[in-house]
Amino acid sequence: LLFPDISIILNGEIKDKTSLEYALSKAPDVDGGMIARAAAQQPWIFAKLKGMLEDKSFDMQSIALKFIDDLEECQPKEFWPTRLQRFFTWYCLNFSFGNYFKTQMLNAKDNNEARIRIKEYFDKCPDDRFKIL
Repeated sequence: LLFPDISIILNGEIKDKTSLEYALSKAPDVDGGMIARAAAQQPWIFAKLKGMLEDKSFDMQSIALKFIDDLEECQPKEFWPTRLQRFFTWYCLNFSFGNYFKTQMLNAKDNNEARIRIKEYFDKCPDDRFKIL
């Protein structure tokens, strides 16, 4: 390598094991890979890529509510609105009425209203609540 002390990280469209393997086949000497949007859409992606998940069921409502709890615990209050918007823009792609759900979340005036909207969505769309991988 020309610069051996500089780490090279893959970035872009790593969203599952197939895309990771493809990227690594094209750049086998990289030091790692970066996952962004796929982590917001599929918070379980890291365990899945490590091969730790086999046919596991996820409670999608609990994941959404836990994200808000973690946000409040780990981020300054001024970051909450933008972090919620970023997460739910991608997370809502998992659902039958994802655009509707995303709109509801992006228009929530605060975290408590977001929690209410999450519960309302899954009350209206109970088939979306549990996802089996």
